[in-house]
Amino acid sequence: MASVEGTINYISKFPDIKSKVLGKTGYHASICGFGSYRIDDGIHQHKLALEKAVLSGINVIDTSSNYSDGGSEILIGKVLNNLIDQNQILRDEIILVSKGGYLQGTNLKQAMHREQTGKAFKDIVKCSPDLWHCISPDFLENQISLSLERLKLDKIDVYLLHNPEYFLTYSVIFDPERREREYYRRIKDAFIFLESEVSKGRISYYGISSNTFAEQQSKQNFTSLEKIIAIANEISENNHFAVVQFPMNIIEAGGMINLNQQNQTKTFLQFAGENNIGV
Repeated sequence: MASVEGTINYISKFPDIKSKVLGKTGYHASICGFGSYRIDDGIHQHKLALEKAVLSGINVIDTSSNYSDGGSEILIGKVLNNLIDQNQILRDEIILVSKGGYLQGTNLKQAMHREQTGKAFKDIVKCSPDLWHCISPDFLENQISLSLERLKLDKIDVYLLHNPEYFLTYSVIFDPERREREYYRRIKDAFIFLESEVSKGRISYYGISSNTFAEQQSKQNFTSLEKIIAIANEISENNHFAVVQFPMNIIEAGGMINLNQQNQTKTFLQFAGENNIGV
């Protein structure tokens, strides 16, 4: 698993690579990471690209259980374990981020089978015939187990709920207040479960990856960082909610423009920084 000391040692080897402390994790992270949305096992160029990144000063790897139907995690696990076995890196130097929430491909087939046999995952959101979504504890437990198996690692450093706002987008609850209460109830249940996974030693920290963190508050599927931090603090003052992920680029600049936190007085990035949340 990643450690503060290990990540500091790693970054010190690459003085030309810019880094930042990833919120309250204390990890020293390269400001650029290796994103693996389209990365798949068995594609040689993807293997070479990941090796090149990790051996060149990039110590943040971002993946998800649904990327390439699990093939992304399989490849990452192979590359990391090979480099560790060859003494080219140490496990505690690398910050591995994975996510759970989407049911597509093999995940979707498994969920359909469970439903047919009376063992359905709880709180499924059926977005379309080939896309379901879920952040219930029973599903997350299943996903973390499968991710660790594919990665061939003992622990995931940061585990994120993957776009939980799909509930708001596709919910059949039409009353806005009731829909919002249910949304944050589901997130709270997920956080309580993820705290237990920290205690079990399967993850170190958790958080949320959401495409709507930086949107205007008025948007139906807006996700409020302010409310999520309050939920985490309700669960425990020493909670392990530590990292958030969202889109930000030249076109999508809402994270530093839209005043959508604390009665529309602060931006998402301001509020995350003030609360020592890694971005």
